Amino acid sequence: MEKIIIAVDSSCDISKAFLAENEIPVIPYHISFGDEDFIDGVTISRDALYKKVEETGLMPKTAAIPPAVFSDFFAELLTKGDAVVYLSLGSRFSSACQNATLAAGELENVFVVDTNSLSAGEALVLLHAIALRKDGKTAAEIAEDCREYASRCDVSFVLDQLTYIHKGGRCSGVAALGANLLGIKPCLGISDGALRVEKKYRGKLKVVVSKYIQERLEGVSVEPDYVFLTDAGVEPEVREAAYAALEEMGIFKEIYKTDAGCVISSHCGPGTLGILFVRK
Repeated sequence: MEKIIIAVDSSCDISKAFLAENEIPVIPYHISFGDEDFIDGVTISRDALYKKVEETGLMPKTAAIPPAVFSDFFAELLTKGDAVVYLSLGSRFSSACQNATLAAGELENVFVVDTNSLSAGEALVLLHAIALRKDGKTAAEIAEDCREYASRCDVSFVLDQLTYIHKGGRCSGVAALGANLLGIKPCLGISDGALRVEKKYRGKLKVVVSKYIQERLEGVSVEPDYVFLTDAGVEPEVREAAYAALEEMGIFKEIYKTDAGCVISSHCGPGTLGILFVRK
């Protein structure tokens, strides 16, 4: 049986302990502040990123991983296994997926999966890929199955403040809200691989997240095994309210609580919380 290595990038928001336990290599993104360059999760953490924004007034920027870096990464992994399945940040968010595909085209047995997602949306696909590997599927079969699975991932977030997403220019629907409407807490969802404003809430985040979760899941047919509750830094009471809302609905067997890393936090900022699950 071939030894299949499943790899992700640092925008996949799942715990380092889980990645280590399942032998999942990670290729990191770089985060820059002006001329300063940092390696996501290695030389900068989310909290350090927020602190730097406060101290400098600069907004963080992420850059796509170049093809040459992917080539070295994949070549190294192929010395440890027979095939590589790489789960990429969605192609609508970064040219990194295209760069990974270019690099994979020069090597044998490297399969790139465009998750069309970000954050724990990638983690959903990762859990599925690991299960397929345990079932003895080939690398090609895992990649093909994961592409279909990714199309059913429901990914959304509620933002408490708009500074990061507005200045980053990642979602024109949010930018159009204008500075005078900062009391609005938009719900961003991924549709056709792109972030769009799907709903606008008002009120305190603790109240908003409960309503958001109820509306997001009401009448939806889901895969009940697990759901991710992921945030980019919220007050404990907000996280607790979200967890309680998920538990009360009684849909999922397991609720994974994860922290958003530097990639999603660079663009959404503190006070961002989302639920991520798979539709049937």
